[in-house]
Amino acid sequence: MEGERDMRSKTLRNALIIGMVFITLGGTTTINPSQTYAESNSMQEKNIGITNVNQVLEKIGSYYYQRNLSLTWYEAPNSIGVNHDFQLRKNPDSISSEVDLSISGEEIESLYYDSTIPKFLGENIFENNTNQEQTYNTSKFSETYTESTSTSVSKGFKINVGRDFTIPLILNEGGKINLEYNSGSTNTNTLSKTYTLEAPSQPVKVPPNKIYKAVVEYSQRTYKGTVKFYGRNTHNPYPINTIKTTGSYTGWMGMQEIKQFTFNDPLYKHYDGLSDSQKKEVENDGVVIIPFLGATFVVVEGKGSFEGVYGAKLNVKTYDVTDQNKVKLVDSRSIDL
Repeated sequence: MEGERDMRSKTLRNALIIGMVFITLGGTTTINPSQTYAESNSMQEKNIGITNVNQVLEKIGSYYYQRNLSLTWYEAPNSIGVNHDFQLRKNPDSISSEVDLSISGEEIESLYYDSTIPKFLGENIFENNTNQEQTYNTSKFSETYTESTSTSVSKGFKINVGRDFTIPLILNEGGKINLEYNSGSTNTNTLSKTYTLEAPSQPVKVPPNKIYKAVVEYSQRTYKGTVKFYGRNTHNPYPINTIKTTGSYTGWMGMQEIKQFTFNDPLYKHYDGLSDSQKKEVENDGVVIIPFLGATFVVVEGKGSFEGVYGAKLNVKTYDVTDQNKVKLVDSRSIDL
């Protein structure tokens, strides 16, 4: 037990490192536990990569009921106020859970710059037949280009529905953009914007009796990376699991009385009532439950990725083509647009 408490305390410290909260996920769910867990698991598989927190909390409540309340006797007053032992049904009538998860700990996990994509705009040939250096100007060029960013969640979570949130990304020589995600969807979200590039004339100095060729291109840069984020019940560390069930009492001359019971328990009580294998199953479902000093901390991890194209840089390369057999690069300039 002492080792387990130390592990839980360590997990709690890790879970509470990052404090900034942007979006709140909230919801109350009522679930009919008569559905088999084969159905529940099938629904989970359909949402590949998305943890349905509602289903996991339902599982905790149902496992607790089967281990601690199913077919047990519960003392309560009957219809005329006399205490009797009511036997609870094998399965509960319903389980509802209320928990608020705040998305926090958003951060860029990795960022890579893949490559530079050159796009040809045009070229000019300048022939200087004089005995003095001459200055020529390249043509003006106009071109449209697109900056785009695509994001997707590979491992997410939802309570009823997912929620949108953003993670800022600073690009080298590209300013700041916002990566947009939905914690409950694996769909790819692509944002793009088209610009018109106006490439101004560029001066090219040509020595006497030389032929120069100026090649004008523009380039964009590609990038990709990964992000991670967490869902935590930061604002309500005391979530409640509510179990509603029915009990029966057989009295004098076989008269049976039915009574409904409601158990409003802290989530940690239900979690602590599970077997080790059941707790491991909850963890494998993607939800970490941390009972701590009467509170219950719920932590769910999320992961995502992003990729995009950004920027526009004008590149002017000048070649000496006087001798076609000995073409030589004599100048290269880059201008941010």
